[in-house]
Amino acid sequence: MTDIRKLARWEIDEIVQHMNEDHADSLLLYARHYGECFGAISASLTNVRRDSCTLSVEFQNRREAVVIRLKRPVTNIKQAETVMVEMHFEALRATNEANLA
Repeated sequence: MTDIRKLARWEIDEIVQHMNEDHADSLLLYARHYGECFGAISASLTNVRRDSCTLSVEFQNRREAVVIRLKRPVTNIKQAETVMVEMHFEALRATNEANLA
């Protein structure tokens, strides 16, 4: 049976706070890699849903909301952590490979 549980409000708040306070580098990497926001200079997390997260991405002269699809749906804070860490390393690997090419 598929788990269709949504993240609880407290889980969303905890993820958003933690990512913005401790992982700004990951959020910028998400914006550039998954959101194709190559000119982004910073990004902050504004929301997390079962299958996506929303970033507020800052460019030189504007700010834009960008929705990033998660690698797979999440139904609790631990799953969100696992998926977001995987996405960080996937994006980092792709960025490093692109820089070597």
